[in-house]
Amino acid sequence: MTDFNAYVDLMEPNNEILKYPLSNGADVCFHIRIFDGPIDFDDDENEVDYLNLDPDDWEKNDFTPDIKKVLEENGYRLTSECETDGDILSFTCVKDA
Repeated sequence: MTDFNAYVDLMEPNNEILKYPLSNGADVCFHIRIFDGPIDFDDDENEVDYLNLDPDDWEKNDFTPDIKKVLEENGYRLTSECETDGDILSFTCVKDA
């Protein structure tokens, strides 16, 4: 199985609200971006999937259970710890056959 690199931009909902203030946050959620190669924040050429992540509790510090659930619902499995670097939460996953 191939390991995929993935990340969640923890500022994404805030950035969307700032870009579209009249939306009042409607339909704003996080996204899991999955790459089959190194993560490139400026180019989505290696991006293989883009999943919605709507945590049960937006205020908590650990989205790992929510990430696991979304990955499993879409045929992936988390294979590493979720690591935070600034506003980016990164991890690896595999696609179950």
